[in-house]
Amino acid sequence: MGCGRIPVCLGAADSVLGALGLGVRQPGQVAYIAGTSNVIIGLADQLVTDPQHRFLVTPLAEPGRWGLEMDLLATGSAISWLARLLGCSAGGPDAGEAALVALAADVDPSDAPLVLPYLSPGEQGALWDPLLHGTFVGLQLSHGRQHLARGLVNGIVLESRRCLAVLDETGDFGGDVQVAGGSAANPGFRADLADATRRRMSLPGDRDTDYSARGAALLAARSISGAWPVPSGGQAARVAEPDPARAAVWDALWTEYEHARAAISRHYHAIMTHYR
Repeated sequence: MGCGRIPVCLGAADSVLGALGLGVRQPGQVAYIAGTSNVIIGLADQLVTDPQHRFLVTPLAEPGRWGLEMDLLATGSAISWLARLLGCSAGGPDAGEAALVALAADVDPSDAPLVLPYLSPGEQGALWDPLLHGTFVGLQLSHGRQHLARGLVNGIVLESRRCLAVLDETGDFGGDVQVAGGSAANPGFRADLADATRRRMSLPGDRDTDYSARGAALLAARSISGAWPVPSGGQAARVAEPDPARAAVWDALWTEYEHARAAISRHYHAIMTHYR
């Protein structure tokens, strides 16, 4: 009744908005958002499906843009859980997560027990197996809090490697990975990701934390003006380069990890078959 036109903007999932807030808008770019779940999104300029059903296909704000999305369900939540168990949660949950990731950084990846981080239970990511459960393999009396922390971080990094490998199989996604979120703020975690995947990891230099909120603001601004806002100049990104020597360590860990995953998968599938 007499009022002017009111723009209405349809929102989006936090994962999609996080990628947008990171500046991932061009085909071939990849966003890695470490939150309660860790989300890996590759941006494509055509509708791509996977015969093995390893990723979601999410329509994005711009016509002809699609997000190939994999969500590791228990990552930040698993870190919070272990932080509470190990007494790292003083100062609140975010402080606990940061403390646990920092604790893990003091241990060489090959010195930790093997941890399958399927604590939901089940895993989405690139596996889509609801029967997987979290598992610790190879515990010893010599292991302490820091080794358990390192094992969990290893498992998250190796599942991230799986997801990025799926994108590599699917299209031209070989450039830098744009990262943000809780554990990704730790330089050791970014170095692990870079070494395990042989990919450069790039964290924005502006020290922002909520890229989903930034993405929502960008989407609202575009709905009003019809164009994406021009980003202001910021600090240089913090980039983690892969180390070939460390990458070889992660290759060996990957082989052990996959053997354990296959064994535990057979175990839980056999249990379900028995009780049906």
